[in-house]
Amino acid sequence: MNHNMTSNLSTSELEDLYGNRVRSRMLKIVDLIAFNRKSCDKR
Repeated sequence: MNHNMTSNLSTSELEDLYGNRVRSRMLKIVDLIAFNRKSCDKR
């Protein structure tokens, strides 16, 4: 089963909001694709 999730938050910001346990589980079920924050086009 594939899971999709989008966020403007970094992994550390997700941890601050939801805690380490939830962040850890999120990263186990999704493939993280990170973009440089200074990148203008993230398509």
